[in-house]
Amino acid sequence: MRAAPLRRAVALILTAAALALPATVRADSLEDQIRQAREQQAQLEAERRAARARLNELDRKVQDATLAYRRALDELRATQAEVARLSRELEAAEADLAAAEAELERVTAELAKKQEALGKRVRVAYVDGQVEYLEVLFGATSFSDFLSRFEFLQLMAEQDSRLVADVRQMQAEAAARRQAMETRRNRVAALRDQAARRREEARIQEVKANQYKADLEAARARVRAELDEIDRQNALIAKQIAEWSRQLARARGQIVFQWPVSPVRVTSPFGERWHPIAQQRRMHWGIDLAASYGQPVRAAESGRVVSAGWRGGYGNTVIILHGTVGGVTYATLYGHNSRLAVSAGDEVKAGQVIAYAGSSGYSTGPHVHLEIWANGKAVDPLPYLPR
Repeated sequence: MRAAPLRRAVALILTAAALALPATVRADSLEDQIRQAREQQAQLEAERRAARARLNELDRKVQDATLAYRRALDELRATQAEVARLSRELEAAEADLAAAEAELERVTAELAKKQEALGKRVRVAYVDGQVEYLEVLFGATSFSDFLSRFEFLQLMAEQDSRLVADVRQMQAEAAARRQAMETRRNRVAALRDQAARRREEARIQEVKANQYKADLEAARARVRAELDEIDRQNALIAKQIAEWSRQLARARGQIVFQWPVSPVRVTSPFGERWHPIAQQRRMHWGIDLAASYGQPVRAAESGRVVSAGWRGGYGNTVIILHGTVGGVTYATLYGHNSRLAVSAGDEVKAGQVIAYAGSSGYSTGPHVHLEIWANGKAVDPLPYLPR
């Protein structure tokens, strides 16, 4: 969208004054600087690839460490479960040990009684003299008395035999219980030692896994910082190359503009078209670029802001004068902005934010209207912009 008063105003601006820009260095010097800068970019790219390879390796190690850490946790949980089982077994063994000790005390006491009874029986037999069985039997006064004496002697013999057998059995049982008790004591001690070792092993595994993972994360952070620094340096070099390229173009009598918004999508080209608001065919003196509402709009080249404000159908508009290059005086116009970031008289650098995209003036939606003027005449911007 254009208006005759604005066309005359721009023409007056271009013919009345040209922007005084700093003197450019010789083209061969600029070419040498650009070549050296691109060599630095190539070196940075090699460093970036190497750093990226290190980061990929660290990422792999972190994944391995994470798996190892998970395995360590699984082992820790298994160890904790085993320790719990051993603890239960230990409690059961200690309970068995206590029961065995109590039973041993009972058997020992009973054995002492049996041994005392046997001792008394032996003393009676040998102190009072051994009674002859025949004397006892034939001293009977009747057959009934004989049978009674025989049964008594038989009972005494059986009691002596049982007493001796009981004592021997209790002695063997006591020895077996002492052995079992000693075995349980050893088992309890072994369980305690095993549980303590497992707990310590699990603790060491967890500490090592955590430390290894922390070391890898720290190394990965350092490589990422290195990549960020490489990207920062590369961006600075790219910016310098762009500036030197513009200076070189000026030294050769050329000018190179940059796109005011990114990504680039031309929605309406330069030339005659059907006007969406006037509903008739009209000349479109620039190009329309797709942009979201509030998206930064950047200067296509360095220069001086000669107009910043409302321009009728253009809405909020910025006009920048870029000076004379190769005998041609250039200016750019940016229309339909939602708000402006510069004022008339400001010196701006290429890529500097000068406005924010919008739909002010005669517009059907947010976009950037860009015009390039050469010696006061609007030209198709596309040949002056990067492909």
